This record gives sequence, structure tokens and C-alpha cells, in this order.
Amino acid sequence: MTLTRLLEINRKFVKADESDSVMLAERIWEQRGCPTGVRELIDLLEKVLSDCLQDGIRYAPILLQRKKALHRGTWAPRIEYVAALTGTATVAGANGGACSKCGGSGVMVVRSGSAGTLCPCEAWKTHRTECN
Repeated sequence: MTLTRLLEINRKFVKADESDSVMLAERIWEQRGCPTGVRELIDLLEKVLSDCLQDGIRYAPILLQRKKALHRGTWAPRIEYVAALTGTATVAGANGGACSKCGGSGVMVVRSGSAGTLCPCEAWKTHRTECN
């Protein structure tokens, strides 16, 4: 398992000048013990962004898209990928007791990963932001 697979990134769509940021992300992910939790992945992608800015590396837009989607709770790694990485049958074991359907994000991602729906656990209520 790789970070790009966990984040469902198709490497053939990553431009050549952006591939260094993806390789950096993979390296940092492995150094941090291959985390799968939403918060850990957000922190990891933020670290990659700051390292890329510091070193003058072009940050792949897909990494920023995944970071924002994780933060909003509109996307999460698929359960089978997390289970394969952690050796657990459900996300609950990997995310410290989080809901096995949504991983604690409040959003259940459909099998294709292109859409989602609110989870019955109502964790989405804790991720709401008020619009002014």
C-alpha cells in the first residue's frame, strides 16, 4: 500500500513537475508510520505543503484537493484500504473507536469514491461550520 493509493491518486495524471511533491508525501507518510486517520493525513499533507514551499517544489494540486476534502469531511480513505494497511476489519480499530462506516468524518463515501452521504452516526454535526 502506498499513500497515493490510500488517497486514490492516479499517478499518471500527476504532471512531471508535480511528481517531486508526491514522492515527498510518500516519504513523509512512511516516516510517520503510514497513518490512516483523517487528522493525521491532514497534518501530513500540511507538512508536505510547507516543505514544498520551503524547498521550492511545486505542490501537486491533487494533494491540496485531498487535504481540503479531508478537512471538510467530504472525502475519507476507503475502508478496505485502511483495513489493508492496519490489519483491521473496520475503520473503528484504525481510528480509535470512530464510526466504522465513516471513520468519524460523518460522511460515508460511496464505493466509487465520487460521492458521499451523511452517516447515521451524525458525526457530521461536529464538523459543521457556520456561514455568516
